[in-house]
Amino acid sequence: MQATPSVKQGDSIPRQLLLLSFLHRDSLSAELVRMGWRVIGARRAEDIAQRYMTMGGGVLMLDSRGAVFDALKAVEATADVVRQVGGALVLVLDRDDAELGASFANAGVTHLLTAPWTEPELRTAVIMAARATDHMTPLSTLSGNAWRANLQSGRIEFGTELAERLGAPLDMDARTAWKHLPRSQWRPALRAAHRLQSDNQHAVFVQTIAGETVVHHMSRHGDLIFGEAEWTASPKQLAGRGKDALTGLVDVNAARVIAASHLAAWSANATWSMLLVEIGNIAQVNDRDGRDRGDDYLRASARALERFARQEFGLDAAVARIDGSRFAVLPPFGVREERLNAELPALMHMLREAVAGDDAIRLRLSVVEPRVGEDFSAILRRAARRLSRRMYPRVALDVERALTDGEIGVLFQPQFDFATDRLVGAEALARWNHPSLGSLGGATLMTAAREETTAVSEYIWRRALTDMRSWTGGLKDIRVGLNATAADLARHDFASFFLRLLQENDIAPTRVTVEVTEGAIIANIDAAAKALATLRAAGICVALDDFGTGYSGLSWLKSLPVDYIKIDSGFSQDATGTDRDRTVIRAVIGLAQQLGLDVIAEGIERDEQRAELATMGCKSWQGFLRSGAVTSEKLAYFAI
Repeated sequence: MQATPSVKQGDSIPRQLLLLSFLHRDSLSAELVRMGWRVIGARRAEDIAQRYMTMGGGVLMLDSRGAVFDALKAVEATADVVRQVGGALVLVLDRDDAELGASFANAGVTHLLTAPWTEPELRTAVIMAARATDHMTPLSTLSGNAWRANLQSGRIEFGTELAERLGAPLDMDARTAWKHLPRSQWRPALRAAHRLQSDNQHAVFVQTIAGETVVHHMSRHGDLIFGEAEWTASPKQLAGRGKDALTGLVDVNAARVIAASHLAAWSANATWSMLLVEIGNIAQVNDRDGRDRGDDYLRASARALERFARQEFGLDAAVARIDGSRFAVLPPFGVREERLNAELPALMHMLREAVAGDDAIRLRLSVVEPRVGEDFSAILRRAARRLSRRMYPRVALDVERALTDGEIGVLFQPQFDFATDRLVGAEALARWNHPSLGSLGGATLMTAAREETTAVSEYIWRRALTDMRSWTGGLKDIRVGLNATAADLARHDFASFFLRLLQENDIAPTRVTVEVTEGAIIANIDAAAKALATLRAAGICVALDDFGTGYSGLSWLKSLPVDYIKIDSGFSQDATGTDRDRTVIRAVIGLAQQLGLDVIAEGIERDEQRAELATMGCKSWQGFLRSGAVTSEKLAYFAI
């Protein structure tokens, strides 16, 4: 057996690696520790991108053995952040799954190791990955949540953030540290210490500090034991707590915790930005129409902000209510100021719809990136000063060039039947792969398009139909939703043009749903109703999208050619809320069913939401609980 590398006091700290292995975490961690790595091991993919950024990037290893599909989803969730910081993504792939190697490579894997392997092959794979991250400065001091114990001197050193949270000095005697440990935690601590003396030389110790669960990932290197403390509360978990009574968002204290993890990983080369939003003149609205109207505007704005954050950044983003009428959007680590500024016009449009275009409301937004030494309070103060001066630059986005250069792609978010849990459809969603800003969502694209809106729609439809034409097996019969804007519905030849597109691509009308919002219909209700009726007569389904974000009137639906409604993600969140929330949702679903409409739930993120909405009578659903938007190739996995 290979001897453990000797690390002397004063040497640079061994490099750290994040390992996600669904079935073989402990054995693979032990092998990597014997090769000199400090390993943070995980068995669950939840929040893996956030954990990677919190530890400062570097090497991420995903072990797909026995869990290929879960590993592919984990690659999709992490590839962008690994690329943004210049890290390395190593995939462990069973030889029997070798035919999937290209799929993983296309998803963003940078290095590949096939199993079974020899020790030199494993060593070579991690060395190659480490060299790809050589531009990152090796640690010579402990990072914020790390600690180091010297078995010879009997001393323990703590990172600055960990010492502050523990209320401990940066350096203390090990005996003193042991006395600070509650008696109930002695046995698991001793068990972990015993494991470190074994051949594994890797152990995990779970501690409770002030009611919070802390996981210590420990590895032994000669006479030194290195530990990394990981608080289990993540942005996604905090976002589920709903501390703010009015909006259901997290409050300023939870936002402070989320921001602290980002600030701990912040550097000049790997940065982060935050958005502050003010829904101004709420007091004037309260005086004019009563407090209920002002509260309705705040709740609707909170939903719009959450919808924006989910569409643009996924589950790793959080939205918090800072105080009365101010909100903060906290994107994942790595989102820069320039990108947020580019997305502000789309967000302004969503917020203006949320407050029903009320001229009394003054919407103000500001984007800030941290400066050296700033904490969350300082960032908030600077963002508030920018609000008062209405300072945010508008970033020019060249949609025409994007269309010409092929930067706009189409992804598909799968939809599942509540009763059978089978794949029954998908919604086609645009993503703008901007050369400098990264991946931008469809709302930003359409807002930037202005006069080219119909050209963008046509481009997206053609791309989606081309993909559909190539589908086989379980995908060939599913229904795909294509979004149509107000400008599309206003075209005098919209219905005939759309049907001609289907014919050119040999796509049966029964395989397509046209999805429209309430606002798009009302903008030109007569023309929209006529065009949609023509499409329905040809066999195309019509869906009312994002129901609950706009006019929310079911009575006028009786006169419109609509087959089903898609309730907004805010309703899905409310499914596990108060009794009043659930009563409202049941009423909406019941009225829709009385009108002969099916209901699909959007934005389902938790099992409890899915279970509750299933009992309320929704027919199908989509959401991050199962999958975000994926490529055609990855969509096929859901049809197996």
